[in-house]
Amino acid sequence: MNFKRYIIYSGIVTWSLILLIAVVFAVAHQVRFQDSHKQIYMQLSIDNLKADLDKRNAQLEYMKYINDYYYKFNLELLNNPYKE
Repeated sequence: MNFKRYIIYSGIVTWSLILLIAVVFAVAHQVRFQDSHKQIYMQLSIDNLKADLDKRNAQLEYMKYINDYYYKFNLELLNNPYKE
């Protein structure tokens, strides 16, 4: 085996070992630190429900404002029906 082949084979073996170590660490990281797909789905569902609730609360606040406005307007009309 000449020197050129030895360097090429050594490079291939070294690169393969680096990739194998990277894959092992990636799998270990996935298992230890990443959320499961069910947990991610539940978190997205909760976030969507919170957004819907916030939107609903904003609509309710607006409706309360409109109802208060018409209530005051009707009281004024009852107190003075001929006011323009």
